[in-house]
Amino acid sequence: MTASTPDPATAPPLAGGWRRDLRIAGLWWLISRAVYLLAALVLGWTGHATPRQVGLPWPVDAYQRFDAGHLMRIASEGYFAFDSGHPAYDEAFFPGYPMLTRALASIWGGWHPPLAAAVVAGTIVAWLAALAAGVLLVRIAREFLTGHVRPHAAAGAFLLGPYSVFLMTPYTEGLFTLCALACWYLAMHRRWNWALVAAAAAGIVRVNGVFLLPMLLVMILSQGWPHPNRSWWRVLSLALPLAAPLGYLGYLWASTGDPLYWLHVQEQGWGRGSAPIWQVVINSIEHIFSAQWYIGYQQVLEFVFLAIFLATLWWCWRLRRYDWLVFVAITLVSLCRGPVFLSLPRNGLDCFPVMLAMAAAFSTTHRWRRWSAITASAAVAAVNTFTLLRDYWTG
Repeated sequence: MTASTPDPATAPPLAGGWRRDLRIAGLWWLISRAVYLLAALVLGWTGHATPRQVGLPWPVDAYQRFDAGHLMRIASEGYFAFDSGHPAYDEAFFPGYPMLTRALASIWGGWHPPLAAAVVAGTIVAWLAALAAGVLLVRIAREFLTGHVRPHAAAGAFLLGPYSVFLMTPYTEGLFTLCALACWYLAMHRRWNWALVAAAAAGIVRVNGVFLLPMLLVMILSQGWPHPNRSWWRVLSLALPLAAPLGYLGYLWASTGDPLYWLHVQEQGWGRGSAPIWQVVINSIEHIFSAQWYIGYQQVLEFVFLAIFLATLWWCWRLRRYDWLVFVAITLVSLCRGPVFLSLPRNGLDCFPVMLAMAAAFSTTHRWRRWSAITASAAVAAVNTFTLLRDYWTG
């Protein structure tokens, strides 16, 4: 147990309990829905939002953009589909979120629901997952980060922060963050079996779920679990959540005959690959000046969030939260493999220590620092909302 966090087994119950956490997160969740729906309404009326064509009235499909098309097509049609006669490369996306979306959509749309039903179900799943993740962030702030992060700042940074617009879309961010937070929180309370279930759920939603396992290993080694003679079984049990992502990769191998198909489809669909870090930096700088303004703007934010990730590592070290530090470090390394920095800002949304570090900046007692951080966050959120609704690449 670190010096900066109380022992959950001996700490007194928090005032207000989970109802207070739900009230705080629910308030910010409602505000965020209202703000983003109002933005979509205004930009739509003024002709600055690109309309969507999925057979649904506004506002259900307002934020159905970019990767949401892949995820909703999986939920509706399954894998190995085509888009305008060409491979859609949907296999780059893990099946957890589409499967849950299909299960919900099947209530009114059948087991192979139409795209419109999938969008409705996917939006419901994403919104509710974002609310639940917000509740857990508030809980963690109140229970483990007293004096460092204010509960309202934790909810606000996540639900109305710079890239929170992706919590409005049928994306995996909300669901993955919920699974990751649940994994850590359950492990802190020594609900080990349930923590492994949450890790497995995260691993079937996104490959980043595998990064939770080194975090859990650090927790095992540092917390002093009861029954020391069973500690090796704790370590060995970390292999169990690997069954979820390995099962999906095995499915792709069996379906295509290519054991590395998931990596290959990333390269074919998105140009992802590997390069030395210095080449990634050079390519990213060149990308700022060689692309359209909105792509150059996003590439600048890649560097900004690279600095935020590094600042989060320092913040975790200062708090002696080495489990978070490992999770953030592995996530950062995975995002810097090239050929350019890609999606660091959006991955900061579901790498929960980054959100908590940002909330700590919103909670500082230095007024000018606090309001500078809040103003910058709000400005980035506003621009991202505009670019996303214009169908300009965002995140």
